[in-house]
Amino acid sequence: MVASRSDESTAKAQSATRHLRLPAGKTVSLHVLEGAGKGKTYACRQPRVAIGRQNVDFNLDDPQVSQAHCVLEIMEERVRLRDLDSADGTYVDDRPVREATLGHLSEFRVGSHTLVLLISPGEPAA
Repeated sequence: MVASRSDESTAKAQSATRHLRLPAGKTVSLHVLEGAGKGKTYACRQPRVAIGRQNVDFNLDDPQVSQAHCVLEIMEERVRLRDLDSADGTYVDDRPVREATLGHLSEFRVGSHTLVLLISPGEPAA
């Protein structure tokens, strides 16, 4: 039996999810630098964080943000940003990206919001 393309994609996604893990002894968070949510900070409590306008982990009240816009996948201190086929795109360095690797102090744009990824010493507050 030949595996379908969707079966292969599902298997790859499940394999990647198994490797997701928050870094030990560090806090990963997102901070809004620009946009209506300026000043808002989200502490990542799980290694996969969905960003969007509705029914996601980190909500941004912005009509330019899709309901499920993008996702952060945290693998220790390596963080992958993936666009979820959003209507207006996800940008790193003012360029649209489907996927990008981020590190501490990396900035990216979702709708009218600019966010910065912070990886700091210490465990997240309860």
